Amino acid sequence: MKFIFSCSIISVFLISCSSVEVARQTGKAIKSIEQTFLENKQEIKKEAKKIDKQKKYSSIQLIGKNKDQIISLLGTPSFIRENGEVYMIRFDKKDCRTYTFLNKEKTPPIVEYFELRNINGDLLTRKNRIQDCLSEIS
Repeated sequence: MKFIFSCSIISVFLISCSSVEVARQTGKAIKSIEQTFLENKQEIKKEAKKIDKQKKYSSIQLIGKNKDQIISLLGTPSFIRENGEVYMIRFDKKDCRTYTFLNKEKTPPIVEYFELRNINGDLLTRKNRIQDCLSEIS
């Protein structure tokens, strides 16, 4: 009888130890997810600041233009994709890429957002690089 009682206590102890370990691992996973979320949130804020700089330094107005106006301004598109309510039109030049996003719900669809990136995909943030890209485009 003592043997069964001892085995029961040991079993309960081992089960509770594994439960504690599972709880610890779960806690670590939650902390890791929270950290990743916070880092992504900070990265999104940085990207938004960079895009604001682009708009500030941009010498040509892209927002509000329709597809035909954009093509006449920037030339032949390198890539066009339709995704849900958005047209994405990309224009590749020697040292930069221009991404324009048109809202399909408007008639005609118009540009509501754009980005200037280098050939590696990084947002352009320096005034001289933005101006070089824009002069290459127009």
